[in-house]
Amino acid sequence: MTNPEPPPHAQLEHLLCLFAKHWTPGTVKTRLAAAVGDETAAQIYRTFVQHLTGELRPALREGNFLTPILATAPDAAVATVAAAFPDWHVVGQGDGDLGQRLKRVAEPALQPGRTVILIGADCPDLPPETIHQACRALEHHDAVLGPADDGGYYLLGLRGPWQPWMDGLFTDMPWSTQRVAEITRQRITGAGRSCDLLPPRHDVDTLADLRRLLARLRTAQPDPGDQPHAAALARLQKALHDQAPDIKGSGLFSTETQKKSPDTLMSEVVVVGGGVIGLSVAWEAASRGLSVTLLERGRIGGGTSWTAAGILPPANPDTALDPLDRLRGISHRLHPQWADRLRQITGIDNGLRRCGGVYLATSPGEAAALLGQQQYWQSYQIDAVRWSKEGLLQAEPRLAGGRAATQLRTAFLLEDEYQLRSPDHLRALHRACELAGVRVLPHTPVQRFAEQGGAVEVETDRGRVRGQHVVLAGGAWSSAVARASELAFDIVPVRGQVLLYRLPAPPLTHVINEGNRYFVPREDGHLLVGSCEEEVGFNTETTRAALGELRRWAEGLLPELEAQEPVRSWAGLRPSTIDGFPYIGRVPRSQRLFVATGHYRSGMHLSCGTAVAIVDLITGAAPPLDLDAFRIGRG
Repeated sequence: MTNPEPPPHAQLEHLLCLFAKHWTPGTVKTRLAAAVGDETAAQIYRTFVQHLTGELRPALREGNFLTPILATAPDAAVATVAAAFPDWHVVGQGDGDLGQRLKRVAEPALQPGRTVILIGADCPDLPPETIHQACRALEHHDAVLGPADDGGYYLLGLRGPWQPWMDGLFTDMPWSTQRVAEITRQRITGAGRSCDLLPPRHDVDTLADLRRLLARLRTAQPDPGDQPHAAALARLQKALHDQAPDIKGSGLFSTETQKKSPDTLMSEVVVVGGGVIGLSVAWEAASRGLSVTLLERGRIGGGTSWTAAGILPPANPDTALDPLDRLRGISHRLHPQWADRLRQITGIDNGLRRCGGVYLATSPGEAAALLGQQQYWQSYQIDAVRWSKEGLLQAEPRLAGGRAATQLRTAFLLEDEYQLRSPDHLRALHRACELAGVRVLPHTPVQRFAEQGGAVEVETDRGRVRGQHVVLAGGAWSSAVARASELAFDIVPVRGQVLLYRLPAPPLTHVINEGNRYFVPREDGHLLVGSCEEEVGFNTETTRAALGELRRWAEGLLPELEAQEPVRSWAGLRPSTIDGFPYIGRVPRSQRLFVATGHYRSGMHLSCGTAVAIVDLITGAAPPLDLDAFRIGRG
């Protein structure tokens, strides 16, 4: 049985239920208390509850809202809490696990023609508009879910009446794990019900979470038309400052951290480089609770990483013997997980698609090389299907008019090849870093760094930054900083050039690879054509000769491009090393300096695994692979 067609938003009754414990020291925010003490944690939690009740209650007088419920614990504290919040109907949560307590309040409240919105006090900057958005969603959906960045949820809304399938949302749930929101949504849709998703938000459970909240409050830019919410956020920031004196010495409230200049800033991790490697390391470190500053010489994500085509060839870490292949395999498995997390946290789709890749040869030399590559795929247990000309043209009929129809020697399909849109991936990483509290400083060129006094001092054009650890992830520009900092390694920039076409619809369904040339078809009709390899120093200009070569190759395989003009072209500098292996790991004879650079054509692909390995080293965990082959000074 499905719910009857709901009445319009104005006719539905809405009931908000805020679950908030009494602020007894030692019983609330225990993970935060481990860093700041029981009393201070309790003060902070009380501030959260006071802020939420104070901001949400007036907003609930608009529309068809019932008197909101504040469900508190323990039950013995009901009278005390009711006296503090007279505008709320205060009830006890009762005993049992979180699911039992949520259900005890929600089930009797969920009547026909009514919605119930359940929230906690862990997202203190939750705006009233989010509650109204949830109510609007319930006009057309059976449930609405607001996922939190820790895998739980900050809001669950249901439309009445209560039905048996709802029991599954509160029973046998692995509370306090990273899968609560995912499992909740699966159970809703598995029952044949519709579930709308709100934008992800951030819980505050740890000192790192509190740092991120304060960073968001300092940089918050509320809707100009929502002055009450802007004023409320300012009050929240002031209340945290006034009511948590014991942690002022931690730097959380330092006026120095609010300056635009980075001078004197201190972080647990300083990342030099705002491309895909640097952003990935910064996000991974911040996700593990570390304070992070990221320094970029230009625009965030605006360098070589932006120019990447985003081809992710298949790899298998379980069978890989070569260290680079193992790193590639680890990253290949991480990319779908990261794409999902980035989409949940930021709302940005990075374009990761398992589109498959076709590898073809139209000359004897290319065919011999491809057959050798087949042995590699077989030895590493990477699925590769050999295609005949007929099979290729059946899968990609638009190639029928070109060179593949008349000169094909051999072709293989690798179904596990991915593509992603590099600009969107970088944008998602940048936003995720900001939401995680990373201090992002673009247009801040780094001159050098050195260990001094138990930390690392980084000299920039805008002042000095201090960090307990520094990660050099500057891509092709890493060498200059390394030499100035007396580190012995070199990165060689290798230019690649790319053409971009725009067609009415995608002409191909797979990535097409021939030697080092490729087609990457996007779902919106854009088609990337690349690439070349040129050692020309730091020159990022395109050339008529190289673009002409790419165009002749592309038109030879896909003749319909003869009638098209490219809409754009660009060049980027790949960071190359002498032996083709990137530099990843701790700098010799240092406990505080790390490098993550030299990934050449594979920076986008290797970024996830590199970030995990670097942050493992920083935090004292065991990296997922032996990094000896990537060390500075290897033979």
